[in-house]
Amino acid sequence: FKYTLGGGQSFRWYEVEDDAWLGVLGKSVLKFYRTEDSSTRCSILSTLDSFEEVQRQVNDFLRTNIDIKSLYDKWNEADGYFNELSKAAPGVRLLRQDPLECLFAFICSSNNNIPRITGMMAKLCRHYGEPIGAVEGEMYHSFPRARVLADPKVEEELRQLGFGYRARYINQTAKA
Repeated sequence: FKYTLGGGQSFRWYEVEDDAWLGVLGKSVLKFYRTEDSSTRCSILSTLDSFEEVQRQVNDFLRTNIDIKSLYDKWNEADGYFNELSKAAPGVRLLRQDPLECLFAFICSSNNNIPRITGMMAKLCRHYGEPIGAVEGEMYHSFPRARVLADPKVEEELRQLGFGYRARYINQTAKA
């Protein structure tokens, strides 16, 4: 999970224990973790969606329909450099993220680093997203809808929240 959820693809996941990650996917607060036998598990901590919808979103997000082991085997055989890299970061998956969230994360990424982008995404959600539920005393929110971010007052509010020049791009993009 470290390289998949914490490696700069997505910015709404936090390592809460060794190889256990808590974050928001759609309208659900989830915890991904590994069991003693190295199986991957997901706990739903709070959700506004049905179990079936959360299951569908998790499978889509992690792209579980792709046999990553066979791809790694193929790539390791074809490329010695990949073979070395894959030992350092085994099982990295390319996430299928919500396109809108990914777009706004990209805007926030300009001249930035992972911790700051993560903080900016948290502020966007906290101030403009729909409350999902509290986990261990912290309220989690969905990613805001574009129409909410398109409101004319949002640009100035984002500037006050520390988004700088990105505030205009976020607001203008949401209007498009």
